[in-house]
Amino acid sequence: AVVSTQSTGVVAGIVLFFILDRLLGDVVGYLTILANTIDNFLHGLAIAVAFNLGPTTGWLTTAGILLHELPHEVTDYAVLAQSGFTRREAMAAQLWTCFAGILGSVIGASFDQAFSFASIVLPLTSGIFLYVSTTSLIPAVLEWSTPFESVLQLATVFLGLGITYSCA
Repeated sequence: AVVSTQSTGVVAGIVLFFILDRLLGDVVGYLTILANTIDNFLHGLAIAVAFNLGPTTGWLTTAGILLHELPHEVTDYAVLAQSGFTRREAMAAQLWTCFAGILGSVIGASFDQAFSFASIVLPLTSGIFLYVSTTSLIPAVLEWSTPFESVLQLATVFLGLGITYSCA
């Protein structure tokens, strides 16, 4: 059986963040900064590579990342604040991680071989999203949800799937 580059990239993203989580798990605030920096860098790469593939792919990738980032950044700020960072330190850390996204987009835009690079970056980013969602988000949602919140969460999952399939 042939293993595709895409599936390898997804698995690599999951394994990378598992290793980082295990190695740095005791320092939640700093792990959050590191993870967010890598996450933003990969978002920048993904957006640049997606635009290299075409404007539709670029805008859809940008929209998906923005929808992911808005609650993500608020959550990261809360994690940093709970980890002992002052408000100013947490906001400064969040701002600095944003520069990684700009750097990623500049690097991603400089690649001539967009298709071959996209086949690595986009699956790797997907693997990281899967790792974060399966290890952090889903357990938190399951732990703190009332039945009504569960119905709303399920409805938003189906809405997201519907949007995804309508754009594909």
